[in-house]
Amino acid sequence: MERTLWLLGGAGLLLGSLLGTTGTPLAAAPQHLGGHGDSSDEHLCLLQDVGAKAVRRRGLQAEVQDGQGPEEVGEFSCVGGSAFSDFPAEIASEQYFWANKNGDALCSGASNHEAPSNISGGPAWSFKDETASIMSSHPCIDDSKDVYLSHRNGKLRKFGADGTLKWTNTDNFDMVAENPQTSQVVTGGPVLLNGSIYTGSTDGYVLCVDMSSGKTRWRQKVAAAMFVDSWSLSGRSGIVLVAAVSVVRPIDVPGGADEIVALDANNGEVLWRWLVPDNKRVYNWLGSFTEAPPSVVFATSEGRPYRVRLCDGKTLWAGPDFAGELGEAPGFSTGGLAMGPNGLAYVTSNVGNGSFAYIKSSFGADARGRLSAYNVSTGQLVWRQEQTMPANNAPSVGSLDGSGSPLSGVVA
Repeated sequence: MERTLWLLGGAGLLLGSLLGTTGTPLAAAPQHLGGHGDSSDEHLCLLQDVGAKAVRRRGLQAEVQDGQGPEEVGEFSCVGGSAFSDFPAEIASEQYFWANKNGDALCSGASNHEAPSNISGGPAWSFKDETASIMSSHPCIDDSKDVYLSHRNGKLRKFGADGTLKWTNTDNFDMVAENPQTSQVVTGGPVLLNGSIYTGSTDGYVLCVDMSSGKTRWRQKVAAAMFVDSWSLSGRSGIVLVAAVSVVRPIDVPGGADEIVALDANNGEVLWRWLVPDNKRVYNWLGSFTEAPPSVVFATSEGRPYRVRLCDGKTLWAGPDFAGELGEAPGFSTGGLAMGPNGLAYVTSNVGNGSFAYIKSSFGADARGRLSAYNVSTGQLVWRQEQTMPANNAPSVGSLDGSGSPLSGVVA
């Protein structure tokens, strides 16, 4: 089925280009950390259904989280195929119309459904939070076309397709009445998975709410903190991924999250942590899912992509480091990575000047952006296009007209 590209917001159209494997090939090699395709014992993920017990996916044994210590379990290879035979196979976006930021498991920003072209009559309905709290994250839409909204003041709401308010969850609510616009409690864009909605807050908590009743299933402290702005959670196969801050620091450059935390979707227990290498950060994090083995692909705020195995957090490859002209350095970008259905991952990034003011320089008149395409299987750089303006949103990838036209990418 062809997919129509929806453009929702953005700072202006910067690029619309064909996103095949054409273009000037670039031979920058990725760093393979963990031997993608290796069949050695260290690359086996061990999973087994142990009732309600959470099993840590490590080494040749799995530690059962009930204080009884390690327990031998059956072996499932992460290399040859899916390692998640003990979990539901659902990916969030295969269950719902718009389950997470950018909609689908690839975070492509594309949809199988045609958007209305005539909006002259205005919205069918609208809603405004009574405290005028801003909303910097995306809506989610379930299989019944119900809509979920998460405001920064901590309130999570569900609406019917006709705008009827069905429930409000306030278990993350922490409004500062005298300064409502600067209260940034909930900044993690929600994800729908297996009947629950998950969101994150700046105090390091993740909230899991029953989609039907609006009641809290669990609320767990999983990190020292989580960053502001509009990062997002991702989920599949019983695992929820969160971008987090491992140690609370003063505001620094570049800012953002320095670790990815994998949680058991059933109870919020931490399964593994992945620390961003070289003291780098991820910003407005997007996690795109792929198979063989099941893994998540994402990029840092400087545009370097990584692929991490979902069952145990092992790095399968790290994409090539920054390459530029003399005097250039990786710049800061609030963009990210989106995957296409063609086995390529597309990353937006900026070229900076290497100074401590490079966040400002990455948004300035002299800044320029990049759109880079990487092979998802190998991490190899396939092609790159330099832009005349900064690239500070993740790309969207899909068919612009839904009629079988070649894949296109839009960067804003």
